[in-house]
Amino acid sequence: MLDMRHRRSVRTTRTALVATAAVAATFLPAGGAGAVAGTPVAGGQYAYTARLAIGEGDDRRGCSAVLVGAQWLLAAESCFAAEAGGHVGAGKPSLKATATLGANTLEVTELAPRTDRDLVLAKLARPVTDVAPAKLAAAAPAQGTVVTAAGFGRTKTEWVPGKVHTGAFDAAAVGATTLGLKGRGAGGDTVCEGDAGGPAVNGSGELVAVNSRSWQAGCLGTSAAETRRDAVAVRTDDLGAWIRQTTKVTPNTAGGQQITVTAVGTSTYLDAMASDGGLNQTIGDYAAGVWTPQWSRVDGAGMTSLTSATVDNVVRVFGIGPGGKVFGKDFHPATGRWGAWNEVPGGAEGATALTASVTGRTVHLQIIGSDQAMHTIDGNYATGQWTPTWTKMGGAGLTGLTSTTANNVVYVYATGQGGRVLGIDADYNAGRWSNWSEVPGGAAGVKGLSATATGRTVHLQIIGSDDALYTTDGDYNQGRWTGTWTRINTKPITSVTSAVVNNVVHIHAIGADGRVWGIDADYNTGRWGQTWLEVPGTVGS
Repeated sequence: MLDMRHRRSVRTTRTALVATAAVAATFLPAGGAGAVAGTPVAGGQYAYTARLAIGEGDDRRGCSAVLVGAQWLLAAESCFAAEAGGHVGAGKPSLKATATLGANTLEVTELAPRTDRDLVLAKLARPVTDVAPAKLAAAAPAQGTVVTAAGFGRTKTEWVPGKVHTGAFDAAAVGATTLGLKGRGAGGDTVCEGDAGGPAVNGSGELVAVNSRSWQAGCLGTSAAETRRDAVAVRTDDLGAWIRQTTKVTPNTAGGQQITVTAVGTSTYLDAMASDGGLNQTIGDYAAGVWTPQWSRVDGAGMTSLTSATVDNVVRVFGIGPGGKVFGKDFHPATGRWGAWNEVPGGAEGATALTASVTGRTVHLQIIGSDQAMHTIDGNYATGQWTPTWTKMGGAGLTGLTSTTANNVVYVYATGQGGRVLGIDADYNAGRWSNWSEVPGGAAGVKGLSATATGRTVHLQIIGSDDALYTTDGDYNQGRWTGTWTRINTKPITSVTSAVVNNVVHIHAIGADGRVWGIDADYNTGRWGQTWLEVPGTVGS
């Protein structure tokens, strides 16, 4: 049993050193892992970890915190208390406090404490736009699994390290509001003063806790007789609803029922409709492993359906607008600029769904017309011209479309009568289309679909009649399909899209909860992700 008697921690005139808190004997306050064998992280990692400076003059103290919204931090309440063992009230902090994240140093203007644990939400003077918030875990880590803690606290040799440090700990005990952390091995990592409030994340990089107290063996200034490296963190995995309600950050919702994604290099560009039919975008950089912190509002064009494709490293977004007309809009990643919406030639009206794919520098755009049949048109970005008219390609009672390209062949799939999945191919090597045929596997009642390709294998995902995600593969080298649909996850979804980066299929969906989620199929290893992960940020409405 740890001795939990309270003792005031010693303050110091050194800048940003002391975490202060209710402490036990030598069981001093701390936070993210600082230390001993903890290592400074590479640039960009754990960028959501903030350095807190609280108080002024000789009473100035240092803590850590974690960004959970563009304008909100989670931290240890004890960091802001005027006295050791004290609490804080809601509203403006009684002590001046600033937070530093990367190049941003901002004043803390408001506190919202918990009453059941050493935890507080701290509002910043303005939003942080260049740092992605931490992802919130929805479950506590299993006992015995490894947790990584981070912070700006002392190390073995430094009072005030200039970089965030991390350390590895075993999740030793899961309490109702706390997480016991056990230092790994003799001479291992330790949580030190100044680390209080820093993040503790699970193996998926999701926030499970913030650090609160530690024995601090091996930390600079701790007695050499102290050998205990255990720490206590405060659980956050069960506080998602409280965080969203308190910060007034609504769930990550697309507002409508349409999203589309396309890849440029190692990044994906995910576009979603807001509730007014306007366009929002976020970017996932898979080389850096980060998303942009917030969705950016593009405009309010009243779209009812979206698709996208990449030509010349430019994201070409197409949508169905008022009257069922088809429009296009370009985004240039190199400059970050959008073009204007322009109507696609051909005079389409009454369109209900659309899909786009690319061969060379030509976009092949298909729609479901007012006659519930498929129509197609091509846009040649080498010449800057579209074919003058839409060509009807048949099909009856169609309700959804998706397409992908492999070996200069466009593979188009649609949901037909009874929610069956149908396919038709456009072979641009031979200059001819195939006939419609049903995709093997017997799917029925399908509510949405998305296709991508790696090599000459098409990976087709559907939303089943039970609202879950299913997949099947079509190997066009062998000329055969898997023949069965495999359910990937039971999470209810309402819209699905996908793109490929480095042979990994990144699938995104709008959940029944209105949030935007992602799951990956890695065809380098043949493995799927274990669960859906929420895409960061909030989509504007």
